[in-house]
Amino acid sequence: MENRSHLIFELDDLRYGIETSHVREIFKLPELTPVADAPGDIIGLLDFRGTILPIMHLAKRLGQ
Repeated sequence: MENRSHLIFELDDLRYGIETSHVREIFKLPELTPVADAPGDIIGLLDFRGTILPIMHLAKRLGQ
């Protein structure tokens, strides 16, 4: 049996887990740049070391 580790987090009193092999880095979220015409679950853009990333609000994506 393979032993795997997981990143466990809670959102609105629900517990989720992701295998740590899928996690690259955890960092404090800086201020985001808003996007006027983005879908409702995209809350802004982040310049992450020169790469622009869309940031998703997980609760909105999951319909919570």
